[in-house]
Amino acid sequence: MPIKTAGLATFLILSCATYAAAGPLVDAAAEAEALQADGKPVEALRTLEGAVDTAWRDSPLAFRTVAIIQSADGFGLYERRADLPFRPDDTLTVYVEPIGFGYGAGTIGFTADIALEDSAGRVLSDTKDVFSINTPLAEGRREFYMTLTFAIPFVRPGSYRAVFTVHDQNADKSGSFEVAFNVALPVAGSEPEIADANTLLAECERLTSEMEDAADITSAISACRLATSRVPGDAFTMYLLGDALNAAEDYSEAVDWYRKAADLGVADAQNALGLKYDAGEGVELNDAEAARLYRLAAEQGLAVAQYNLGLMYDFGEGVQE
Repeated sequence: MPIKTAGLATFLILSCATYAAAGPLVDAAAEAEALQADGKPVEALRTLEGAVDTAWRDSPLAFRTVAIIQSADGFGLYERRADLPFRPDDTLTVYVEPIGFGYGAGTIGFTADIALEDSAGRVLSDTKDVFSINTPLAEGRREFYMTLTFAIPFVRPGSYRAVFTVHDQNADKSGSFEVAFNVALPVAGSEPEIADANTLLAECERLTSEMEDAADITSAISACRLATSRVPGDAFTMYLLGDALNAAEDYSEAVDWYRKAADLGVADAQNALGLKYDAGEGVELNDAEAARLYRLAAEQGLAVAQYNLGLMYDFGEGVQE
């Protein structure tokens, strides 16, 4: 693969700025300039390449290009996705060019974790080793890219960011990068219709957070039923309706809504459904199913589910010792 001289020069300049105190990189740049002036471009380029090799080995794992894309056809050949919101269950693909990675026996390899955070910085999920990349690449070749794709979870409309942590399998290096994205309602319609749907969802959420007596619970159930009928694809509202029904001690229907939301990946619903199996409310008591649901929610980073799963292990219920 041909080496792009401009890319080498750019990398060398950045490296010199980072490692100026090291000396050899600055010396190599001066030597290459002298060779170029002396009419020895091949020797100058080799000197630059040697300096880049040094900088590459000493560099942490970093990322020179990160972009949300529509498609990719090769190194540097990608189409950026239009800056439009995603809907739940859409797929988001990130194009990334790592630098400073190590080489194995003719291959390079990475694993990557992903954490999702909301606009307030709250971690909604944190999943390890979601991605695994192994590909042939001769040592010294640097024009490598990877694409990382994940499904947008069923979360409320709003702003989010995905934080990726990449681990180099051939060097003791890890590095992180993040992308920001917006999630829209899982419905289409005019702006007034979408605004109305947002109002219904917000009212369901508000009333379920304020349930203190029977009247509050009845209001929450009514609001959430209306919201789920208007926005049938909003999984979190399904969970909230289940919560309101659970507060009304209508455990059977609460379980139905918890299950719908849990099947769509809502961690809170998975934990809530686990509690129902744990207690035998609305379903037959089933410790193994409770532990399975706690585990699903725990793997998404839900702290209360991690605690509940820990209790199952502590008491030896529904889990293998």
